[in-house]
Amino acid sequence: MAPAPLHNRRAFTLLEVSLVVGLLLLITAMVVPNFIRQIKADEIARSAKQLRSFITLVRANAAFDGRRYRIRFPDEDELDPLGGDRQPLIEREGDPI
Repeated sequence: MAPAPLHNRRAFTLLEVSLVVGLLLLITAMVVPNFIRQIKADEIARSAKQLRSFITLVRANAAFDGRRYRIRFPDEDELDPLGGDRQPLIEREGDPI
């Protein structure tokens, strides 16, 4: 089968392509803010679950060692073990006597 002659081929006009791109941009502009809000809401729930698990783990360690542990967040000028200021610090009590 021979290819169709060049003058019989169908193509999209610049106007049609521009309309499709414009509609895609409009839909994207409406969807992206909702998507970002959903990601932030999920992040808060995930952080709360991680903190709950972290507290449970520290309690289990305290029960196993028979020592007291303290969980605290670093001060503004203090760094956590990862070099940031957002991760909680675990402090283990030395000799209780």
